[in-house]
Amino acid sequence: MGWAKSISAALTISTIAALPAQAAEMNRKAGAASAATRGGMPLIDPFTLTRAPPAGNLNARTGWAKSEIVRLRTRIASSPRDASNRVLLAALAVVIIDDIERSLAINDLPRAIEFRRLIEEKLPDAPWGLDMIARHGAGGGDYALGVMALHGILGQRDGAIACSLLSSAWAKGFRGSAYRLSGCFAEKEPGRESSLLEQAADAGHPAAGETLGRRCLESAPRDTACAFARLSTASAAGRASAKSLLGWMYAQGVGVTADPLRALALYNEAAGAGDVSAKNNLGELYESGRGVAVDWARAAGYYREAAEAGFAPAQFNLGRLYAAGAGLAQDPDKARTWLRSALEGGIQPAQKILDWLDTQTDIGR
Repeated sequence: MGWAKSISAALTISTIAALPAQAAEMNRKAGAASAATRGGMPLIDPFTLTRAPPAGNLNARTGWAKSEIVRLRTRIASSPRDASNRVLLAALAVVIIDDIERSLAINDLPRAIEFRRLIEEKLPDAPWGLDMIARHGAGGGDYALGVMALHGILGQRDGAIACSLLSSAWAKGFRGSAYRLSGCFAEKEPGRESSLLEQAADAGHPAAGETLGRRCLESAPRDTACAFARLSTASAAGRASAKSLLGWMYAQGVGVTADPLRALALYNEAAGAGDVSAKNNLGELYESGRGVAVDWARAAGYYREAAEAGFAPAQFNLGRLYAAGAGLAQDPDKARTWLRSALEGGIQPAQKILDWLDTQTDIGR
C-alpha cells in the first residue's frame, strides 16, 4: 500500500473511544456523529493503541505513554513503509499534549513538565507527524501543534502561530481547542472569547470554569450563584486555585451560608497542592480564629510559606505580624523587607505600616 493510500486508510477509522474527554464531550454536545470522522480522521484507533488509563490518572498515563512510544517505534522500525504506525504515533502525541493541558488545568505544573519532557525527549519528531495528520484533516494535529507553539515546545513560543493553528483545529471540529482558542480573542473579540470559555467550561475544563467563576464574582452586580456553580465544578475537577476561591466564599459567606470548617477543608486541599492563596487564607483563619482556635504562630507559618513564594498579600500579612510582634518576635527590619515587597506587588496598605514604623523609629531615637 502506498503512503497516500496508507495514510488515507488510517484516517478513516471511526471512533471517539479514546479521544480526550473534554473534546469528545464537546463534540457530542455539538451533535457531531463522531469526533474521529469529523474532519476526516480519528485521533486514536483503540484497537491498535492499547487502552489508556483514565484521564484523571495522570501518573499512570505517563507510564502508558512511554510504553506506547517504545511499542510504536519498534513497529515503525520493522515496517517503515506502513504509514499507519506513524499516524498512531502522531495520535499519541496529541494525547500527550492534551495531558499537558489537562495537568495545567488542575494546577499540576510538575506533571505538565513531565509530559513536556516526554515529548521533547521521546518524540522530537512529533511536529512532522502532527503536521501530516493535520494536512489530512485531523483537527487534533492542529490543536497539538497550536499548544506546542503556545508553550514553546520543540520550538519558539509564537502566539500568532498558536492562534492560527487553534483556529484551524476548531474549524475542523476539534472542540477541545476551545479554552486555548478563547485567549486569542480576549482583546479584540471579548464576546467570542466568552462564548468559547463557556463552551470549554460546560465541557468540564477546570481553568475555564474558574475563570468564569471569578468573573461572576467580579461582575456588577455580583452573580454569586454563577460563581458558586462554576467554582464548585472546577474544584471537583481538582483545580487547586478554584478550591481556594470556593473556600473563600464559604469563609466569607458569599453566596452561601458561612461555613469556616468547609473553608478550612478546601484551603487545606488547595494548599496541599501548592496553591499560595490558600496558604495565605489558612493564615487568616488561624489569625482570626474562624473555625479553628487562634494560633498566631501557625498563622505566621502559613503567611511565610506564601510570602516566600512571592504572593504579595501574604508578604503584607507577614510584614504586619513582624511589625506588631504577633506570632513571632517583633522585628522592624524584617517587617520593612516584607512590606516593601508587598508594596511592589501592589498592596498599597503596606505603605501605611511602613510610615508607622518610621514614626516608631523616630520615637526610639
